[in-house]
Amino acid sequence: MENVICTIATETAYKDLKLFLFTLGLYNNPPPPVFILSDNFIKKNIPSYKGVIYCDDVLQKYNGKNRKQMEATCGQFYKTQWEDFMMEKASVLSWAFSKGVKSAYFLDCDICFLGTLNHPHVSMKLGVSRHEIQPYKQTLFGTFNAGYMWTSDSEIPTKWRNAAKTSRYYDQAALEDLVKETPSEQIYFFPTQTNYGWWRMFQGIEPYTEIQKQWGIKRNNTIKNSGISINEAPLLSIHTHWGEKMDVQTIEFNNYVLQKLKLLYKYDVTGQLLKFLKSEFNLS
Repeated sequence: MENVICTIATETAYKDLKLFLFTLGLYNNPPPPVFILSDNFIKKNIPSYKGVIYCDDVLQKYNGKNRKQMEATCGQFYKTQWEDFMMEKASVLSWAFSKGVKSAYFLDCDICFLGTLNHPHVSMKLGVSRHEIQPYKQTLFGTFNAGYMWTSDSEIPTKWRNAAKTSRYYDQAALEDLVKETPSEQIYFFPTQTNYGWWRMFQGIEPYTEIQKQWGIKRNNTIKNSGISINEAPLLSIHTHWGEKMDVQTIEFNNYVLQKLKLLYKYDVTGQLLKFLKSEFNLS
């Protein structure tokens, strides 16, 4: 198998996971196989999906805990349980490679797809997604986002775990070490239109009002996507919590995307997405 999807999820992320699988199947035909490390709740209530799902409920020890609680708990392999949990990303990749997979994505389950996956070329070993944020923010949180990466190198999960032991910011800044260790010609950088998070809009080098001018509408009935574009190219995925009620920038980002989607409600796949968002997240 090539280009399988790996993710991790516990009960608190159930709605995110439902949307993740729904949109993955909505825009990709055939839908790729998905490997999930989960808790018992997810294993017993796996959301519907058009493709094949492999699920192992080895994350029960994290069940019912939020980030604050895990950061206050000593970890088994790292300083805190939160760091242990973040590095389960490497665990699910290792599991996939142990099943003979040739290449795999790790994607956080709060990714919402708005178009097809853009697979790195077979000659690549590592695919990473830049934050595209202000330099001082990058120094704090890392150059790359740890919620969207790809690899064809079965040694990457172990290297990622090792790099995280000395990382300045968890699993995320550790990706910089992997990039340094990988030949430049074998690194794929996912484009701006992939894994677009609130940080890219509100922590970018330019003011967010200028960044929003890059957004537009570009329908193409021959290609399955939402119809939203950035710099004239289709927006392929966003990284957000649609159910967020507290974080102002996430809420503002969600509302901005939602307004764009509403302009395209007659566009078949976008209409299906809007219906799902309304039913699962009570978005009007």
